[in-house]
Amino acid sequence: FDYDADGKPDATASAPLTHSRDGRVHPAIASHFYKVVVETAGPRPRISAWLLRHDDRLVAHKDAARILDAAKVPLRTIEAMSGLDLMPLLDQALTETAER
Repeated sequence: FDYDADGKPDATASAPLTHSRDGRVHPAIASHFYKVVVETAGPRPRISAWLLRHDDRLVAHKDAARILDAAKVPLRTIEAMSGLDLMPLLDQALTETAER
């Protein structure tokens, strides 16, 4: 996904691999987790997006809202890092005005 933190998707060949107990090779867990929510109520859709790095830290319940607020990003950030067009049916202008 983006292990080198350059904001662009990594080449498949450079992605880390893991080995199962039976010796088979599998792609590793993605470097980040993302969530995109599209709200369609109202005259225009609204898009919210979050990007969180996969890690092993424990988060206290009281800190969760702060961490999620800090993880909110524009949709185009996730699209650039993943190489995906997540809203292909929405034109660019509408996507940008729908983000909040």
